[in-house]
Amino acid sequence: MATKLPRNILQYLATYFERQERGNCGLVCKQWKEPPLSTYWAKLVIDNTTIFTIIDEFRIKEACTKDAYRAWTLDINLGKYYPEYISLLQPTGLALESIFNKLSKLICLVHLTIYQMSSIEHGQNIFMTDIESLHRNLSHMHYIKIDASLQSIPEEEMERTRNVKSANKIKIIHFIYDNIGLLWISYFAHKYLNLVSFNVTPLKILG
Repeated sequence: MATKLPRNILQYLATYFERQERGNCGLVCKQWKEPPLSTYWAKLVIDNTTIFTIIDEFRIKEACTKDAYRAWTLDINLGKYYPEYISLLQPTGLALESIFNKLSKLICLVHLTIYQMSSIEHGQNIFMTDIESLHRNLSHMHYIKIDASLQSIPEEEMERTRNVKSANKIKIIHFIYDNIGLLWISYFAHKYLNLVSFNVTPLKILG
């Protein structure tokens, strides 16, 4: 059975192994040797020691020269490890724009998860402009999960929700909401035309 598993399935399974364990996959069978090793940079987890790589122009360039650009999955916990950065820039509307712009250097990235932004006391909401910024900078995304409350879209933005540029590569999205509202539904309907899975979780369930 092992020899019949497709390469992409083997690569996906390998992302759940510790990096030092991926070399042992070759002991199962010859076909299991190369795919796990090719996923060494498949997933990045941003924590308190690596968050600066994203917000520092020089260090992101250094990381990319060390094969980090090959990562196709990124988990980042901004609320836990660097809330000051978000709180400082959120009033200017530049917080996520700045981060998404730097993440655009990860040219293979297709799977993005942002955790616990809802725990930030100030500026914890995601605006429609933030989602637009994400797609403008990371147009190759297939999967997006953002653990943050969606800010209500003003009624005067109704026409804009209907005229957004669609993100046709997106297959799966997952957002947290407090009160999603009809304008967000309109936005999602026009933005994501090729969805396979659409998951929105009420904020009260998480609390």
